[in-house]
Amino acid sequence: YLGGGNKSEKYYKYYRCMAGLGYRDYSQDCGNKYYYRADYVDEIAWQWIKTIFLEPEKLEEGYSLYLQQIEATLAPLYQRLDLANELIHDAQQKLDRLLDLYLSGNIEKDLLVDRKHRLETTLEALQKEQEEINIQIEASQATKEQIQTVMEFAGRVENRFVNIDEEDDFEVKRHIIEALNVQAKLNFEDEEKVVYLSCALGQEALFVVSNQTCRMKR
Repeated sequence: YLGGGNKSEKYYKYYRCMAGLGYRDYSQDCGNKYYYRADYVDEIAWQWIKTIFLEPEKLEEGYSLYLQQIEATLAPLYQRLDLANELIHDAQQKLDRLLDLYLSGNIEKDLLVDRKHRLETTLEALQKEQEEINIQIEASQATKEQIQTVMEFAGRVENRFVNIDEEDDFEVKRHIIEALNVQAKLNFEDEEKVVYLSCALGQEALFVVSNQTCRMKR
């Protein structure tokens, strides 16, 4: 959106932080007041993704690591779900026994109401936790399946990346980027603009220097 008044001049889109530039208020402070050419950042991100897909060993390593991370995330969730299921079953049985005691005349109504209320409150909380855990598990499984789809896709398009660039196939690029959940954090360090890239298959920090980039020194 920035450019000169001359019609012959090009207009470019930029990434910027509205809070850092003082245009908006956020709960967290931001000192990033710099502009980053969107076409530079987008191309850097795409070229980085290409390096992952065009290096089979790097791709497989990233995929294996990602699966390990998913399994590490799922393991405690399944444990919590098993515990919640057991507690729900136990609370339901106690509620059933309580009603049986009342019907057989072995418990007074006031005591029944009090205990029934406490059990139902506990049961409701446990069922809510059960639902939340299931949502987290489904989200992780969906992401896992999505990455598996991308890996299968990578096998089909490995030799087509040149064509994707030449054809500037935006939809294919967007499909890959969204499936990998590519994230970018822009920063200004030591007088250099830097983009921190991460996705399901790896992470990297690169200088934002036109369309030519080099790995950031660590």
